[in-house]
Amino acid sequence: MNKFLFILLAFTFGSNDIAKINSLKKEAAQAYQNENYELAAEKYSYLVDSMEIMDDQILLNLANAYVHLNDSSNAKSTYNKVVPTSNNKAKSVAYQQLGVLNDQPDNLEVALNYFKEALKADPTNKDARYNYEVVKKKLEKKKEQQEQQQNQDQNQENQEQQDKEQQQNENQENQDQKQDGENEDQQEGNQDEQKQNQQEDGEQQDSEQKEGENQEGEQQEGENQEDEEKKEGEQQEGEEQEGEQKEGEQSEQDQDGEKSEEQKLKELREKLKELNISPEKANNIFESYGNKEIQYLHQLKKRNTKPRDKTKPDW
Repeated sequence: MNKFLFILLAFTFGSNDIAKINSLKKEAAQAYQNENYELAAEKYSYLVDSMEIMDDQILLNLANAYVHLNDSSNAKSTYNKVVPTSNNKAKSVAYQQLGVLNDQPDNLEVALNYFKEALKADPTNKDARYNYEVVKKKLEKKKEQQEQQQNQDQNQENQEQQDKEQQQNENQENQDQKQDGENEDQQEGNQDEQKQNQQEDGEQQDSEQKEGENQEGEQQEGENQEDEEKKEGEQQEGEEQEGEQKEGEQSEQDQDGEKSEEQKLKELREKLKELNISPEKANNIFESYGNKEIQYLHQLKKRNTKPRDKTKPDW
């Protein structure tokens, strides 16, 4: 390759240009060896950009210098210039370095693919194989961690869902208990109201019963009063008849008084004789009649002149 490139340069450039190219390559290599990566990148960049030297080794050295300078952007673009080469070893190194630059937690799959391409280009590239295995394990571990995180998230989500459902059940239970309490209170209120209504109905019935009893009492009182008035009327009628009888007897006595005492005695004797009653027996009968009359008069009920109080019982 170097011989072919030297011959190509000999036809393309003059002897002075070839000497300049060789001098720049030597200076760049010396600077890279002395870890003066900034000077090495400057020399190699001049060769590539100004002298248009697209040598695989120069490009790899330039890209490596950018890596040491932490210029990953220029390093990646320079390694990608080597990828199309037909030199499999140089291509493998370029892919390997691209894999190293992409060996980040968020870009492991890209890095693994670069190492895989490096092994395809050169299966003997030990560094590429080692990096491939390391990144593969990292990726597997990452996937495992992601699965664990997903499981944790799922478990947490399930737990939160269970807690939420439990809270909802507790709230529903509290609401049911509250509703049951309200129903019990309402039932107690209904029972109290029913008792009150029953009590009011009982009082009303008692009032109606009492009123009926009062009406019956008044009716009975009226009947008693009518009976009493009837009795009084009968008594008064009896007294009037008795008075009339007494008046008749008194009249007869008055008439008899007008007769002479002798005539009265004579008539009395004749009547007693007709009745076959001795004067002594007649005297006893007269006295017995007078005592019974006095007893009858005492047994008569005195007439009530004061009206009865209807608020008091008739007994």
